[in-house]
Amino acid sequence: MPFLSTYTLPLLGVFATVASASRIEDTYFAPHRNTADIGSPDWANAYPNGYEIPSTYPDEVKERLRAAESAGKIPDIPVTKLDDGTGYPAYPDPSTGQDPNTCSWTVNQCHQPEDVNDSNEGYFALNFDDGPTPDAQDIYNYLRSNGVTATHFMIGTYIKSYPQLARDAFNGRDEIASHTWSHQFSTTLTNDQFAAEVYWSMQIIYDVTGKVPALFRFPDGDADNRVRAILKEVFGLTAIWWNWDSSDWCLNIDQGTNCPGKDEGWLAQQYDSLASRQPRNPGLMPLSHEPFKRANKIWLQEFPKIRENGGYNIAPAGAAIGKSPWQENFDPYA
Repeated sequence: MPFLSTYTLPLLGVFATVASASRIEDTYFAPHRNTADIGSPDWANAYPNGYEIPSTYPDEVKERLRAAESAGKIPDIPVTKLDDGTGYPAYPDPSTGQDPNTCSWTVNQCHQPEDVNDSNEGYFALNFDDGPTPDAQDIYNYLRSNGVTATHFMIGTYIKSYPQLARDAFNGRDEIASHTWSHQFSTTLTNDQFAAEVYWSMQIIYDVTGKVPALFRFPDGDADNRVRAILKEVFGLTAIWWNWDSSDWCLNIDQGTNCPGKDEGWLAQQYDSLASRQPRNPGLMPLSHEPFKRANKIWLQEFPKIRENGGYNIAPAGAAIGKSPWQENFDPYA
């Protein structure tokens, strides 16, 4: 295996390593850096299977999760299951989802003060979910050609498949953020499964960029206080939601729409409304996606109008909220 595996390290050796380290990079990621040629079979084989919940993750991260659980920092909220009727997560007892101590975003759009929904006044936080993907190559080219930078909330599995696209985005000064390993509903995962999803997405971003991401987006926004706490206590990540949804995912099929009345013309009007809208307080944190070719074509048609007429300060999400997209000093053992 082309990088050091924690699974064969004696526990005392692990703690001997982290005792002198204070940064998350030194504790979690540098010891396991994948040094094989990026994109090679050896490089890819060092990661979990794509499109699956990872079955394991390093002992250092697991120990930190156990410590946080023992200290009562991770709320004991039941895991959800997908409802057969709606396809969305549901708690075994429906009242759990309504409990403010659960603070379920999926059930009632509940947010905590540390959740980020908005950018700063006058900003347009340019960002995309679900990359990297060749379907967004024209968007990547536009960004580079026009000196525009964005945040990409990338899925670890997709980075494994298209590492060069992730490197190109990073080398173009874009911010790379975590969107988990395989894009599951987070509240349907156990503590260990969620930690594995987050860890492996961060590790592969680190291996491609040499940087530890500081920003995160929950797939489909699905979160409650249990997974929020793991994100904060174990990984030091800031969760980003949105305050304007493009609904571009309605066009994720070859023709027609998944959403009645929401076709290419409708999406163009959505973006046009932003171009004619005055900057506001709070600023805009839109939700857009990379994998949908038809939607991307509309974005490429309409975004230049937003740049020219919207009067926004267009910046990546981190810059638009005044936060570094990279972690420097988070200490998992503090």
